[in-house]
Amino acid sequence: IGWGRQVWTNAFGKPSPGFRPGCGSFCGNMYQALSALGFEWCSAQMSSPTSWMWNHGRFGYPYKIEPPVRPYRVESLIEYPFIGDVAFRVPQERIEDFVELGWRHFEDCLENQWPFVLVSHWHGLEHAGGTGYRVHEKLLDRIMASGRAHPMTLSEYHQRVLAREY
Repeated sequence: IGWGRQVWTNAFGKPSPGFRPGCGSFCGNMYQALSALGFEWCSAQMSSPTSWMWNHGRFGYPYKIEPPVRPYRVESLIEYPFIGDVAFRVPQERIEDFVELGWRHFEDCLENQWPFVLVSHWHGLEHAGGTGYRVHEKLLDRIMASGRAHPMTLSEYHQRVLAREY
């Protein structure tokens, strides 16, 4: 984690205030290390196992969202859970299904006043000739056309949470 932060700092001139581990990997030791390194936020926990199960070919898995969904404190940082990864290793014939799953996540977040955190992994986006990119393009076009989104980075959202805007 420390090495990655140094690479980020070298590339962008300042350390990232947050950390997003790959594939939703987290544990208590990770949170302790992030706190010791001075990170302010993390986004590691997934609230809906549906996309994860679909990503592994279990398309009969039902739609679920389970707590935690809202940001909460862990150690000295704030965890920003994400609902799911709707663009990870998507089969060509399932692009529209994943777009609909992402849209359902977005609508549930709006209805419940939860943050909609959209995540992705480069290797998942590029799977099967870039199907994950197509999911994100279609989903983001639909979200933006709704006029109900306020796009921002997690760091921007974090600053607004600290300012008690959310």
